[in-house]
Amino acid sequence: MHSKDDYENKCARYEGVKLYVNNLDDSIDDQRLLKEFTPFGTITSAKVMMEDGKSKHFGFVCFTSCKEAQKAIKEMHGRIVGSNPLYVARYQTKKERKAYKETQTQGGLNTMTDSKDDCKMLTTDNCARYQGVNLYVKNLDDSIDDERLLKEFAPFGTITSAKVMMDDGKSKHFG
Repeated sequence: MHSKDDYENKCARYEGVKLYVNNLDDSIDDQRLLKEFTPFGTITSAKVMMEDGKSKHFGFVCFTSCKEAQKAIKEMHGRIVGSNPLYVARYQTKKERKAYKETQTQGGLNTMTDSKDDCKMLTTDNCARYQGVNLYVKNLDDSIDDERLLKEFAPFGTITSAKVMMDDGKSKHFG
């Protein structure tokens, strides 16, 4: 029997994109999840989370490319599989979800959670075109420092540096 940690380690070895799939009905198992998402590309892993032999009604699918994941989100989000409409979005770590919740109450950086925004973010052009370039971020909250800026963007790839511009120790609200 595989744990969630085993699955996460397997998916982390690939440079593809991990999707979160929610609202699975009881008839959906690992094989059915794999079958439903296979038309969209190469899947490295598909796992329905279980507890005491029963579905927890959510799972994860890991693709090998951004393009494949984007297509799966677009086609599968809202599609009825079994008897339920699926919720399909880019997987977010607990840290990402917590950071998003904090920004909703405190202001600051916003991370993408809407599947339409995820689709834009995951397009092939965006995955390849912007590697090795500088990214300018403006409208930063006073609470955002170099470390927080790095933390917010780390899930999206390798970062060589992250710097919030300062003037006499106060944020200039961009970096």
